[in-house]
Amino acid sequence: LFGRKGRVSFILFASIPCRSMTKLTKIGSVFGVLFLLSFITAQTWNTVQTLTADPPAASGQFGLQVSISNNFAVVGDYFYTHSSKSYAGGAYVFSRSSSGWARQTLLTASDAAASDYFGYSVANTDDYIVISAPDEESGALSNAGCAYLFSRIGASWVQHLIFVPSSRLG
Repeated sequence: LFGRKGRVSFILFASIPCRSMTKLTKIGSVFGVLFLLSFITAQTWNTVQTLTADPPAASGQFGLQVSISNNFAVVGDYFYTHSSKSYAGGAYVFSRSSSGWARQTLLTASDAAASDYFGYSVANTDDYIVISAPDEESGALSNAGCAYLFSRIGASWVQHLIFVPSSRLG
């Protein structure tokens, strides 16, 4: 009933990306950690699980962008090096089961190029993921950016569309 006392229970994602880490907060060789915290009381949070990039990268930005929808979480890592293309970017998909969160896959752009920064922004539902690449080249438009749409087919994520601008605004 509305207005009655109740227990609130939820999970919070808190990230420590590479650029804000120091030697004191670096965990082993991992540079970018996502902590899953559950609310106990106003002053008490419990660490449920930690998620990291795999493989971790010293220059990664894992965890700066996180989107959660029910049983799926998408974590951007726009400094990820893909096929020797520095900063091409990537986005990790994690799925939740009764035993916790597990990495399902790493998404990359089908047309990945160096310095696209794929994973700079992420958004998802249980069946769709949209990932931005703000510096992707769109035809004659230098660093115009674009967005990629992925859909879930069974346990796999498939890239379906690339949204590109027809002209530069402003």
